[in-house]
Amino acid sequence: MITRWSIVAFVMVSTLAPAKPRIFYGWWVALAFSLIVFLSTGIRFAVGPFLKPIVSDLGLDRGFLFDLTGGYGAAFGVACALSWWGPDSP
Repeated sequence: MITRWSIVAFVMVSTLAPAKPRIFYGWWVALAFSLIVFLSTGIRFAVGPFLKPIVSDLGLDRGFLFDLTGGYGAAFGVACALSWWGPDSP
């Protein structure tokens, strides 16, 4: 026999049940940053397979293209070194 109090007790017990555990949002942030680093590193080092088609299409020599990629690497290194001295540095 179902009474009013048994329904109330069922509702109270079902609302007090622990919620389904969720994934901590920090793991989603870590996953997003890992994906960004993975993709940016792949893009940075993907010059090799496309070197001959780029050189033939643009009419450049391989030395000039390597100078460009080396300049990018040097600029990236300088930017990383300068990032240590930001507005929040001591």
